[in-house]
Amino acid sequence: MNGLLVDSLLKSFGTKVVLTDIWLQCLPGEIIGLLGRNGCGKSTLLKIIFGSMRADQQFVKADGKQLLRQTDRMNLISYLPQDGFLPPYIRVKTALKLFLQADSRQTVSAFPDLIPLLQTRAGNLSHGERRLLEIILVLHHPGRYALLDEPFNGLSPIQKEKVTGLIRSAAEQKGIIITDHDYRQVKSVASRLLLMHDGGLRQIKSDEELKGGFYLS
Repeated sequence: MNGLLVDSLLKSFGTKVVLTDIWLQCLPGEIIGLLGRNGCGKSTLLKIIFGSMRADQQFVKADGKQLLRQTDRMNLISYLPQDGFLPPYIRVKTALKLFLQADSRQTVSAFPDLIPLLQTRAGNLSHGERRLLEIILVLHHPGRYALLDEPFNGLSPIQKEKVTGLIRSAAEQKGIIITDHDYRQVKSVASRLLLMHDGGLRQIKSDEELKGGFYLS
């Protein structure tokens, strides 16, 4: 099994080349931390892998199946966008019913932080509560791969610890790619780190390499 494979990916916006010949592989059980400065293309890459944005050129494959359309990805890849995805009018209980299979709903609805919020509308949740709910929905999706864009943004230290635990638990069955500006939080949970710079990716094994990649001062 070759996991989630991205190869020969190119993306430009007008004359600006953002992603150049990207190659990336993520296996179930891995947590890949994707680092890079603002505007380098991290979110763009995740959107292309998920299928919500088109690339100029791409080859995306999961578990031996080439993914040509977003519908090909529906049961394979889940995605947490940077700005969230829940409509404000939906109740927590309804979101669990719509987004999850029955066995996962039973597990998630017993999550202590959600029990008192089941009848609450998403628009009435705090930012941290809403983000935590979205992360739970994405990580309990039946797909074997999850893409997380800024999952720690705006969370309290306690909420960050909970999300870190959720990611580690989900990674027992899934391959996960995570990008976040909280470098230390990403580093603490990732099994390996990749740095995006000048449109490409390279593996990082030390903070010194991040300094050389113009990420850390």
